[in-house]
Amino acid sequence: MFDSEVRKLGQGGKGSGSAFVLACISLDEFVAYTDQTSGGTKMPRTSWEQMARYSPVLPPYRLTVAFQDFAAPLFEQIVSNIYESRTLAQMRDLLIPKLMSGEVCVREAETAMAELV
Repeated sequence: MFDSEVRKLGQGGKGSGSAFVLACISLDEFVAYTDQTSGGTKMPRTSWEQMARYSPVLPPYRLTVAFQDFAAPLFEQIVSNIYESRTLAQMRDLLIPKLMSGEVCVREAETAMAELV
């Protein structure tokens, strides 16, 4: 459930509770709710209005802030890892055909990768 709409929720910043919101919408209960109220036929798809009707159990504010402080760096690392994984996959897809065809050798590939990073 990590598409562009969910990423918007995670851009809140300190004190916004964005990590708490991301954790809540990742719960099986929330996913089941959105599946049950989905308008999609082949792939479940919900609306912002329908998601707003969901009523999660909310902890005291200070616990939400403590969770935000703890979890926000973890979510930021997850996003960073996703982008790094995409970059590495692009580099792999670029280099493997060239290495296999002999167009470049390993030493040249290492130099090309160093320039990209």
